[in-house]
Amino acid sequence: MKKILVFLLAAFLVSCSAVKENGSQKLINQRLTNLDKLIYTSPGDVLDSLNRIDNMILNAENKNYSKLIRKISYEFLNGKSEPDTSILIQANLFRAKEDTYNYTRALLFNGISMFNSNRNDSTAYILIRDAENLYNRNGIKDYNLGGTLNLYMGRIYRARGKREEAAKSIQKSIEMSIKAANKITLFNGRLEMFWIYFGQKQYSDALAQLIYFADETDLPPFLFYNMNHALYYYHTAKTDYTIAVEYLRKTMNVAQKAKLDVNYSQLHYLVAANFKRQGNLDSTLHYSKLSVAAIKDSISINSHFYYKYLADQYSERENYKEAWENYRKAYSIYIKAFTKFSQERVTEIERKYDIKSKEAIIKSLKNQRTILIFILILATILSLATVYILMRLLKRHHRKAVLAVKDKVHFKQDNRRLWITSEICKTTSFVLPQLIDSVYKEALRCRRVSSETFDSLNSVIDQANLMTRSALASITSREEFMDMYSHLPNMERLTDYEKLIYILSEDGFTNQEIGDFLNTTQSSIRSLKGRIHKKIQQNDDTSDTNS
Repeated sequence: MKKILVFLLAAFLVSCSAVKENGSQKLINQRLTNLDKLIYTSPGDVLDSLNRIDNMILNAENKNYSKLIRKISYEFLNGKSEPDTSILIQANLFRAKEDTYNYTRALLFNGISMFNSNRNDSTAYILIRDAENLYNRNGIKDYNLGGTLNLYMGRIYRARGKREEAAKSIQKSIEMSIKAANKITLFNGRLEMFWIYFGQKQYSDALAQLIYFADETDLPPFLFYNMNHALYYYHTAKTDYTIAVEYLRKTMNVAQKAKLDVNYSQLHYLVAANFKRQGNLDSTLHYSKLSVAAIKDSISINSHFYYKYLADQYSERENYKEAWENYRKAYSIYIKAFTKFSQERVTEIERKYDIKSKEAIIKSLKNQRTILIFILILATILSLATVYILMRLLKRHHRKAVLAVKDKVHFKQDNRRLWITSEICKTTSFVLPQLIDSVYKEALRCRRVSSETFDSLNSVIDQANLMTRSALASITSREEFMDMYSHLPNMERLTDYEKLIYILSEDGFTNQEIGDFLNTTQSSIRSLKGRIHKKIQQNDDTSDTNS
């Protein structure tokens, strides 16, 4: 009884804790839902709130939802994906709950993470295209989501060189962003249109997109950074190098003031390149040194280029020692960078296409093919063996059929012989009794004439009867008789002659026919039958008494 009470108490506590946990998860989910509504108005506050939530207490669904909100907020606040792009959202969790809206967002921002990591990643295009199909097919009316979706579709098309498709998608993004009053996505779209026009050398149309930034003061720093960067390229294309350098300096000031994570080495190199175009070699060397000094990742793909550019400046000044040192560093970084790049590409391909599992599948298919070939060979052998056995059986059956036909012919022949023999015997069976009767009558008539002739004739008659009985009685001692009539009971006490009469009677012959066969009269047969019946009856009584 105590054990039952302990068990019930434990079950009650577990159920209470489960209810409490479910209740807390519902509260966390409600809190995440409230943060989701602030993504586009206060993304920084949303990220701060998410940082204060302990991921260890979240269940799988809330953890995945939190990750989705974090990715959207970070993208909206910084204009790029989180640094750790390998941690993707589990979109299938939303799909399993039939949450089409969040499933669409999860696909989109997984694709954005992949695209920002590698602009040539085809998987990114597939995910964003799937998100676009879901958005259009399900009639989702979130213009913030639609603006972001079309913005990245335009970026993907532009990266692939499809300018017309890119312009259409970016224009849709701008229209949806205006409806949603979403300035960040709107001005990202303006910048993308600038680059589309700039690539087509439509400089006035490109500059018209940047004019919209003139009256804006509350945009995120990364947008002002991108705008000044775009103006640098615009004035460089117009060969206004002095103005271009000024915009580069503004770009660096915005990045340093806002502590943006940008490529300062590239900025210093661009300044150095502009000074070189103007013939200012001292400034070119100075900013070339700054470009090398600003390198954070010494084995990144482009780092070797900045060392090489600095080495070129020393080489032009005939400072070959410094030039050699920088060329050597450039070469070393180039080898390391592309080795690392190759390894990363291999890892990415293995992660994306899961080569090991594919190899395992190929190996499994090879094993299955080997097993299949073995089964086919075995089946062929079994089939041949079966055909061989069947042929042997058919030959044997054919031989038996031939023998059966022969036996049938012999049987018919034997049956005909037996029938003709039987018919001849039946037809002539009455001759001998009549002959004996005739001889007996003649013997009576000769008795008066000569007693010796009478005795001689009687002796002939007795010998004929005796020979007939002996010949007939010998039938019962044959093996064939014992085989055919062993089923008849109570034959042990009968004589051979009585056995013959008993058998003929059992086989349905009449007294007259039996008398004809045995050369005796019908009355004699009748009296013998009575005696046989008494013997059999006595044998039955004796058996009952003994039992």
